Amino acid sequence: MVSWVLLLLAEEHKGRLIEIATGEGKSCIIAMAAAMLAILGNSVDIVTSSPLLAKRDSENWKGFYTLLNLSVGQNIDKIGERLECYRADIVYGTVGTFAADILWHEFEQREVNNFRAFDAVIVDEVDFMLLDHGVQFTYLNDKIPGLRHLEPVLAMVWSYVSQYKPVESNTGDVFFTGNPKPFHQALAELLNPTESKLNVIDPLQLVCMAEQEGLLRKRLHADLLESTPDQVQLLLEDVGADKMKTFFDLAMKYIPYVIRTYVLQEDGKIVPTMEAELSSDEKCEEISFLLTTNGMCFLLHGDKTSLEEMITESIGEHLQLEEGTCDSKIIIQGRQLRQFVKDRLPVWVANAFAAMKMTEGRHYLIKEGEAVPVDYSSTGMIELNKRWGDGLQQFVEMKHRLPLSQMSLVTNFMSNIFFFRRYSGLYGVSGTLGSEEDRRFLQRQFNVDFCFVPTHRRQKVYEEEGVICANETTWQEEICAKVKFEIEPKEWRTHGRAVLVICEDINTATKVGNMIRDNVTENVILYTHSDNDEILNIQELKPGFIIVATNLAGRGTDIVTAQEVDENGGLCVLVTFLPMNTRIERQAFGRTGRKGKPGSAQLIIHPRGLLEDAKQTKISGG
Repeated sequence: MVSWVLLLLAEEHKGRLIEIATGEGKSCIIAMAAAMLAILGNSVDIVTSSPLLAKRDSENWKGFYTLLNLSVGQNIDKIGERLECYRADIVYGTVGTFAADILWHEFEQREVNNFRAFDAVIVDEVDFMLLDHGVQFTYLNDKIPGLRHLEPVLAMVWSYVSQYKPVESNTGDVFFTGNPKPFHQALAELLNPTESKLNVIDPLQLVCMAEQEGLLRKRLHADLLESTPDQVQLLLEDVGADKMKTFFDLAMKYIPYVIRTYVLQEDGKIVPTMEAELSSDEKCEEISFLLTTNGMCFLLHGDKTSLEEMITESIGEHLQLEEGTCDSKIIIQGRQLRQFVKDRLPVWVANAFAAMKMTEGRHYLIKEGEAVPVDYSSTGMIELNKRWGDGLQQFVEMKHRLPLSQMSLVTNFMSNIFFFRRYSGLYGVSGTLGSEEDRRFLQRQFNVDFCFVPTHRRQKVYEEEGVICANETTWQEEICAKVKFEIEPKEWRTHGRAVLVICEDINTATKVGNMIRDNVTENVILYTHSDNDEILNIQELKPGFIIVATNLAGRGTDIVTAQEVDENGGLCVLVTFLPMNTRIERQAFGRTGRKGKPGSAQLIIHPRGLLEDAKQTKISGG
């Protein structure tokens, strides 16, 4: 009762955000505050962090609002019912659905939101909406039929970029490899006769030099001259990494380059070979090769930006981007369209590389022949109404050989910050308002003050010391051992506990779920999809049961545990990755110990990507 009153007791012309521990009834506080604001004559919009929560809360609190003669709606499932939805006193939705409807109404001149007033907005999980996603935008796209003519350009971009595969070194550096080439040809293509003591006109001249130094058998150059491309590797079958390394060390005496050579390990990473004595000239450009077998090597590109520029330039040579030329392979009709391609080509090349890096089951899913984005880092939601722009959607479709969706152009957009600033009153609740710096940012941007509400009941959550595993095998063993220990009865407890295992993405959750089924117990519930997973049929979590989930279970999910679980230690939460920031970690840990119940939480971190995650982690409190 006190919490919702505190929420509304903000100073005039000022909003208020309150921090209240997870499990203390935030949904109830929001409903009561919304009802009071609506009774006072305000149109109230309630913004949640996911469509699932918007639909759930609007349905759960409908009876409460009805008792007060208030109407409630949600703008998630609103096709054909937009006007009816916005006639309600209180509307639940996400920032994306609210902002999109505003753009449709104000810029597309479509009567969508019934000229709804911007009286009051209540933000559930305010840290997520205003901090984590504060700089995000909602876009309106229009499909332009003329852009179909650019699909051959996108196909050319993909054909170029897909030749370059990422490979990681043992130090964590990432290189990109092109197509394999014979060692002499790979070096000859990089040599500029005016900058080299070697006047190389034909790559076979380098083979002759190697023959004279005794590195290769005599008359090999003559055999290569008479061979077909298919016979080259057979003729070079005795040229291994050691001989190529010696050859490149010799070549450095005559060329203004420092050549680094690498070989491939069994674990898929590349390691440098022993360095030769290098010239003290610091101005020498470095080039790197990955040495394989049969005289073949890959040129390694360590600077992704330079590689993108090189590919953009190469593709531009095959397009008619200037008026008057006609010898190009692909002709772009129209001056405006040519300028559009010229401007967007670097972006398309960068997005093609991004599509190569993205992983199915982590960044997206393939559903009914379409690539659908997944918000794996925050909510775990499958974003059915979202499509990527600037060719990224089409490149992912090319990657999986799906039918290409039509390209579109952004016509209007709205930032989350601008959306929230439109309201006369901004109110919000969260379990984690963040650090003092985060709060200063919110105060500057939205003219709000803060209130911190103590817990109604003493929290009984024990946070165990985190574990960083040395390798994937140790990580798997640690998870299985911990789960097994928690679900089994002990001398000090008559029943086992229940366990929630939160994984970074769908692929990992599926893998961990199968691992626990094979090694620990069959009582595993997988929660990776919001609409069709086994968890929808579970009323309460009994002893010995395990939920393996993505971040779908990490924010806004109230997991009900059986009495036997609560009497024997409560729900155990295991987070198997390093969260983006401490607020996300606290949200995940907040799935246990709700409403004064006991529980425990622990991090068991996979070593893969830990260094990269640590660099990107935002330290916000804690």
